[in-house]
Amino acid sequence: MKVEMSINKYLKTVFTTTLIYDHDIDIPNNIDDPEVGVTKAIQFKEMLSVGFLILF
Repeated sequence: MKVEMSINKYLKTVFTTTLIYDHDIDIPNNIDDPEVGVTKAIQFKEMLSVGFLILF
């Protein structure tokens, strides 16, 4: 998913989210106690960028 927004004439923001499911990666059920067990889950990668735009 990618969302682009223009804040004003000079500023632009982009928000990007990527979802992946990797069956080879084990994720702990309880972060405080990793020995409780592991599971498979969706992983999120998020990025927010803000840019300054000058046209000439």
